[in-house]
Amino acid sequence: MTSANIYVPINGSISILIEEINESLETQFLISATQQDIIENAIVFLSTQSK
Repeated sequence: MTSANIYVPINGSISILIEEINESLETQFLISATQQDIIENAIVFLSTQSK
């Protein structure tokens, strides 16, 4: 096996790993944004209840 044949699987694996990390970060961002929305909605709700 030549060195050129080794680089292709390594580069492919790195690309897949980067895609997986990117999807995970996008999911975490969406979860965080959703949690922030829930917190903001709760604050608005609670502030209207105390009046």
